[in-house]
Amino acid sequence: MIVVDLSQNTEYRDLWHDFKMSLVDSDDRLYENYLELDPKSFECFPAVIENNNIVCFSGLQIDQTNWGSSIARCSTRLWIHPEYRQKGMAKFTGGERFLNTTYCLPLQLKRAREIGIECVFISREKNKKGFQEYLKLIDINCNHDFKLQEQKYNIYSCEQFVAVCSLSHQGLKIWSDNMSKYKL
Repeated sequence: MIVVDLSQNTEYRDLWHDFKMSLVDSDDRLYENYLELDPKSFECFPAVIENNNIVCFSGLQIDQTNWGSSIARCSTRLWIHPEYRQKGMAKFTGGERFLNTTYCLPLQLKRAREIGIECVFISREKNKKGFQEYLKLIDINCNHDFKLQEQKYNIYSCEQFVAVCSLSHQGLKIWSDNMSKYKL
């Protein structure tokens, strides 16, 4: 397996195009979420590649207009190839088989620190219990503690569960100051 930041590396442009074309012919019910996706529109967009195929990716997203310059959304647009997905709640036990938390998310968190991001968040629309288990997996694999917020937030006109991780001593205050207007 290799991991490449597609937001910076143009060497794998053809592989990205092949991935998107394969989605059209797949039975992935969410394939339309990825067809117009441009890795260059993210601050960091790691992809896990095995046997010349993309098997996992997610991105670090910055939206200064909505969140300010010190907050970023990580693990966004997460996709894992069906053959690499883990089934059931007992799946969140840690280890390398969890491609996003082993390979993609650590690169995003590293990049966030490099550019001075003070707070990152992850959001999900559904399945609060599964999201809580996923946050435990992040702590196991990445050693970062994301705190699930009590209230949902309006993220791009979508009611979502949100978990926040401070990357600095000011991170949570910055989160509260910038994001309280999105609380539902």
